Amino acid sequence: FGVHTMHVESVAWISERKDVLYSSFFLASLVLYTSYVSTRKGLYYGLALLFFLLSLLAKGQAVVLVAILPFIDYFRGRKWVSLKAVLEKIPFFLLSLIFAYVAFRAQGSGHAFHFEYFPLPERVAFAFYGFFHYLVKSVIPIGLSALYPYPLKRADGGIPSFYWLFIIPLPLYLWGFYFLFKRSKIYAFGLGMFFLCLLPLLQLIPVGTTIMADRYFYIPSAGLLLCFAAGLLEIRNYRIRYVLFAVFIFVLSGLSFVRCMVWKDSLSLWDDVISKYDYAQLAYYDRGAEYWRLGQWERAVADYSRVIEINPAFAEAYYGRGASYAGLGQWDKVIADDSKAIEMHPKYAAALYNRGLAHSNLEQWDKAIADYRSEEHTSELQSLRH
Repeated sequence: FGVHTMHVESVAWISERKDVLYSSFFLASLVLYTSYVSTRKGLYYGLALLFFLLSLLAKGQAVVLVAILPFIDYFRGRKWVSLKAVLEKIPFFLLSLIFAYVAFRAQGSGHAFHFEYFPLPERVAFAFYGFFHYLVKSVIPIGLSALYPYPLKRADGGIPSFYWLFIIPLPLYLWGFYFLFKRSKIYAFGLGMFFLCLLPLLQLIPVGTTIMADRYFYIPSAGLLLCFAAGLLEIRNYRIRYVLFAVFIFVLSGLSFVRCMVWKDSLSLWDDVISKYDYAQLAYYDRGAEYWRLGQWERAVADYSRVIEINPAFAEAYYGRGASYAGLGQWDKVIADDSKAIEMHPKYAAALYNRGLAHSNLEQWDKAIADYRSEEHTSELQSLRH
């Protein structure tokens, strides 16, 4: 778990350190609940609930913990459908419900849901695709990316046909879980934990612009790695066991070291994404923003132009390209791009300001004053709204 290459994103990306924080509290809560089931001491129960709350405060993804608690009862040989066992889960369930609602509202207010892009059947196909790749990359963590974009649609409006082929692995996985449920508690627990923790992250509810993400694998991977550890312990030949373990750790450590180099700065990160997905508009957009920050205007223009080629309705890309043209002193092109952005979003304050600046440089004073007045009014409205 500590050196797995798919965990690099959660540790190397500063914004995602909340993954490490929530996971620490999440696993501590599971350990404490396990101690409670074994000893029946109320202190362990209270601490498990407290650490669960701390985990939720770090990241809403922790809501899935409540679904794992019955599996701990099962694993420890406890009667998991008794009235007492059900009542014990109610405080955990209520906390999950509250934080799930808060997270849903927060994502909605940030316009993070994209139901309009892909209908439910296609989102199901993406879920199967993601599930399969999480499984494969758990063993062979290569081809990793900071961004796994949704596919471009075909001319007829559908998704590429091969995505439907990934339906096959999930039924096999569930059959394996069912087979092991009565035969091996530790494997059933590990497979169940992996599936339950990953299920809300399979983009059946489309959040953001990615079909999957390495950071989503962080807590679910604990279940799979538990199965891996149990499998190693079943190898009676100690030499083979330790050799396999050492090889796996060595390979993962090497891949993780290399992967960390990709995360060293924004340019190397987005270069890596674009090398794998040449249609990833967000990668081009963010790389263009980094080129703009570095004053490399021509490269910024090229990246923003590529974004517009992929998605002509991306208003921010027109604004970004206009800002890059401003760096080159090409004021007519600044006006053209900012006008396009304003056409899409009439209250785009930054674009109005930049277009006013371009008019000023061309000594078109009346047009500049009109843009500045519009920008000032728009900015005031935005401030009042905030």
